[in-house]
Amino acid sequence: MRLAASFAILAAAGALSLTSVTPASAAAGTLILYSTSDHQEYVDPQPGCYPATGPDSVVMNGTDGRILMFPDGFCRTRVYWPVESHELSMGHTVGSIRVLD
Repeated sequence: MRLAASFAILAAAGALSLTSVTPASAAAGTLILYSTSDHQEYVDPQPGCYPATGPDSVVMNGTDGRILMFPDGFCRTRVYWPVESHELSMGHTVGSIRVLD
């Protein structure tokens, strides 16, 4: 009985070791940010936090995923505005952008 249980545990562990972990992928498309003083463009951005353009920003999410706009420069505030895939957002002070995976 113990041998069968040990074998079952070993078989399960072996099966788990064969599964691969898929790394986070880039959001396909272009993310464009405009303001009166700056312009930034990210092509196929990887998931993570990116600097943005500040007051009165226009954000064009041309990627295939959702992004979050933050008023601070480090994507850390509890306040954020989501922008869905292929949508436009205007009029926010955007200090940073988080690309989701």
